[in-house]
Amino acid sequence: MRSLWIVIVLGLVLVGCQPAPAEPEEAPDPLTLLNTAAERIRAVETFRLAVDVSGDAHFFFAELGNDGVVSAEFIQARAQYAAPDVFQGQVRIRYGVPIDVEVYAEAEDQFYRLGNLPWIQGDFAPEFTPAMLLAEETGFQAALTTMEDLTYVGRTTLEDGQPVYHLTGRANGPQVSSLVVGLINTQEDLPLDVFVHTETGYPSRITMRVPQADDGESVFMIDVYDIDAPSEVSAPTVGEE
Repeated sequence: MRSLWIVIVLGLVLVGCQPAPAEPEEAPDPLTLLNTAAERIRAVETFRLAVDVSGDAHFFFAELGNDGVVSAEFIQARAQYAAPDVFQGQVRIRYGVPIDVEVYAEAEDQFYRLGNLPWIQGDFAPEFTPAMLLAEETGFQAALTTMEDLTYVGRTTLEDGQPVYHLTGRANGPQVSSLVVGLINTQEDLPLDVFVHTETGYPSRITMRVPQADDGESVFMIDVYDIDAPSEVSAPTVGEE
């Protein structure tokens, strides 16, 4: 009988030593997260963008040398932005075959070249200026602070291990098109998923779903990285090989 009481007492002691259940984490305010992300990205000197398209093909109009303005499929882009108004990168398109187009934009001036051909001064992406990426009513500002139907989904981890807050909503198509160099031409609101880094507060990823014909859709995935890394943009010279 004494042994039974000892067992009961030890059991009660062990139960009493168990840690109290952790309190569920309070969900952050989604609007505060996005306002902070917009404020921080607009204060940087440089960042890089990686844009990839999945789902249905997305076509846009571009100027391609002697061919003039053509309809081409957008595949991906890799670029660096440097404050206050410079953008340089490579856009991969499909115009019959995949083509890499190097693009340089400074304020309202644009240059592009196909492969290793000479630079051409011309509007590869008409009406786009680098400043639109961080302007008050376009680009990141529009994507992060003017979303409607805003919902906080929860915490998650991107493929590279970044811890992020995941939010969803809808944003004005013309305002956010500068995030993909103005290559989206729609007047509709676009569904967005926004991923904000839990530690730095910067936007890590934005995905946009763009409607296509016959109820199809293209998914643009925009990753932001190398924030405030040294600028590697270099102004071209027309006629330069």
